[in-house]
Amino acid sequence: MKKIPSNIKSLAVLFLVSGLMAGALCYWFGTQIDEKILRIGEIHKQMETLSGGGILPTRGNLKGLQSNDAKLAEILNSVQAPIQKASSIFAAVRSPKPDGKGIRGLLDSDSWKRLFGEKREQLRKLAGANKVKLPEDYDFGFKAYRLTSPKADATLDLGVQLLAIEQVNQVLFNARIKSLNGIKRVIVEEKRADGSAGGLASFTEGDEAMPAAVVSGPNDAYKVYPFEFSFTGSTDALTEVVNKLVASDCFFIIRSLTVENEKNSIATRSEIKGVASPAIAGGGLPGAQPDESGPNKLVVPVVGQELLNVRMRVDLIDFQNLPTASSGGKKAPASAETQPGGKS
Repeated sequence: MKKIPSNIKSLAVLFLVSGLMAGALCYWFGTQIDEKILRIGEIHKQMETLSGGGILPTRGNLKGLQSNDAKLAEILNSVQAPIQKASSIFAAVRSPKPDGKGIRGLLDSDSWKRLFGEKREQLRKLAGANKVKLPEDYDFGFKAYRLTSPKADATLDLGVQLLAIEQVNQVLFNARIKSLNGIKRVIVEEKRADGSAGGLASFTEGDEAMPAAVVSGPNDAYKVYPFEFSFTGSTDALTEVVNKLVASDCFFIIRSLTVENEKNSIATRSEIKGVASPAIAGGGLPGAQPDESGPNKLVVPVVGQELLNVRMRVDLIDFQNLPTASSGGKKAPASAETQPGGKS
């Protein structure tokens, strides 16, 4: 047997190694292709699931989005008018900033002081016309400014508070409550460490200071101004006050209501006899003695005529950055009573 040349041996070994490597590569590529095919199948299944769930931008989804957008615009237009009407009530003390982001105050310290004097006198006259008793020389929560003017950086919040208190007092006086006993407000003249309004630390008029703070909503869309009003009145007056505040052009929310009857005990027999007239006591005959056991027995109302002492927490929701309505929306005109310098 002839000896195989070494070059042929090397060629054979090279051919064998190449075949093995080619087989290994084919096996590896085949495995990769199978994995990719499986992955593509999974993706197709996911796309079918998403499409069936209405997530992909199909024509039907576009139509749904357009319908929702039209409904949102309609809702926005419907709420813009009352928001603008409520905002117009405060037009005398503030206006939108030139860039449309937020609001700015219109009054300097002396201008606010003059407006406060006007509103105080108007409310005193309205109280007198409706026979509502006020505390002596009352300043409606602003006793600190009877002689002095506020700081210029506080006139915006103070102006909103002043006009909100005016709105609530108009409701109280027109409901003919018996007496206004007190008003408390957040002391916006003091600033907290974070710059927000509210505080009680050094304010001297503690009987007018409310332990709360003015807070802002998301993106400064609105501010919440808390107040507390104490008054005495009938049940009918209280009912009218609640109904009128709920229906007010301002966004007032009654947070709490504490009611206490001015009489804490039942009337005695002697008190009942004391309020009876001689005609009633004698069965209609002057000088006759009352017959408490017969058909003409004494009948006098004992309950239901008392007054109520009320303490009411009211929050004003004041929208700062008004939403923008579509071109079809119309701005609600301010009434004569809400225009600057109008009737109060």
